[in-house]
Amino acid sequence: MITAKETAFAPLISALSRPDEPKTGAVCPAYADLSQLVLARTDESSYQVSIPTDGCGHYQRPALDALNRARGN
Repeated sequence: MITAKETAFAPLISALSRPDEPKTGAVCPAYADLSQLVLARTDESSYQVSIPTDGCGHYQRPALDALNRARGN
């Protein structure tokens, strides 16, 4: 769990707030993303957060990097 007081919080929020990129017509790399579940808890409720995707439908690299830093990986 990461809290708003931690240094990794702001970059994580920024990366997860990015919009999905438009779908590309180019050839995409053939790999599968490991499904990830991200939950955000507030004083009022809990929410499932979508990880933004790139033009090929893969998770955006900045979002994965921010998640890994927040997890201490």
